[in-house]
Amino acid sequence: MNRVALAALALAGAVFATVGYVGSTNAASPLPGDPCAHAPCQITGAAVRVTIPLQPSGGKVVPKVTVGPLVSPEPKAAPVLLPGHFLGKLALVVEERGGCGPHPTEPCKMEDCSGRTCWAVERPFTYRTHAGDLITVPAGMTTDLASVPRFAWSLVPPDGLWIRAAVVHDFLYRSAGSCVIARVNRTSTCSRARPYERAEADAIIDQGMADIGIGMAARVTIWSGVRAGGHNGWGH
Repeated sequence: MNRVALAALALAGAVFATVGYVGSTNAASPLPGDPCAHAPCQITGAAVRVTIPLQPSGGKVVPKVTVGPLVSPEPKAAPVLLPGHFLGKLALVVEERGGCGPHPTEPCKMEDCSGRTCWAVERPFTYRTHAGDLITVPAGMTTDLASVPRFAWSLVPPDGLWIRAAVVHDFLYRSAGSCVIARVNRTSTCSRARPYERAEADAIIDQGMADIGIGMAARVTIWSGVRAGGHNGWGH
């Protein structure tokens, strides 16, 4: 590569560092990184455009520098979450730091989770209620999955297909309906300003299970369990 070509590349690098590279004007063979090579673009400002001819003239590569519009790919529309739907994949990890009990520093003892493994939400996920409110379960929130009486585990296990609704329910219970858990999230992750009542949280787990497609028998068993014994877990 001769000195003129090296100078052209250096000039292109300097322009990229200062104003941002936009792309090649050679549509048949775009330069690498051209945002308009394979996608529609919209004009958002102005920038310097550098084009290096693919066929040298007289054995010399002469860069062409022009001032043109700054272009960027059109932004993608945000997904619309309809009432009765979940957004995001539920990912759980075994909780090893403790926190299943009422005090954040307590180890995750067996009695704290009713003899079951404690789990922690690895990444946030969201549920839109039938009323249109958004409930986002934050990462780090601990759960024992569905609150099912031990005698019914063979028919309705705690880790059944209803766990997404159960984790949302656990979040409302642990935060006493406020959507704030001091050691997890300092501000509410729910769109509704007014805190949820316990009866509303129990109704939401039933609605969430119905949205997932859970049958009536399992829904009644789980809902009855939280209504009968959930008062001890509200706010813990």
